[in-house]
Amino acid sequence: MVAAAGCSNIRPQRSEVEEAMKREFCATRNHIRFDNYKAVPDRPEVVGIMVVLKGCRYSLVVWLAVASIAYFVVGWKVAAFLLAGFLVLFLVAFGVRLFRGHTVRCSLLGGVSSSLRVVNTLS
Repeated sequence: MVAAAGCSNIRPQRSEVEEAMKREFCATRNHIRFDNYKAVPDRPEVVGIMVVLKGCRYSLVVWLAVASIAYFVVGWKVAAFLLAGFLVLFLVAFGVRLFRGHTVRCSLLGGVSSSLRVVNTLS
């Protein structure tokens, strides 16, 4: 089946996707979103896991607080369910970023950041 010329739903070739993404900015603050941009470097330099956790400090505290309260009030099964939900969110975010052409390191850091930032979306 041949697609009509000018059809907007045709996926671009892999080389166009890689060219548009600019691989040199992978795993920098340009590709990873944070809650607090004051905690990350101003320049687009490669960030590590500690910078990601520092940049998403509020979300990390909320995830840990909710899981801890659930553990002590309701029981370990609810806390395990919440942590399993976090793991599923991380795996989905990691897979989507990897599929879109990011490096493995950028996908890992972006997956952690995206999973933590779900709290901001819900509140």
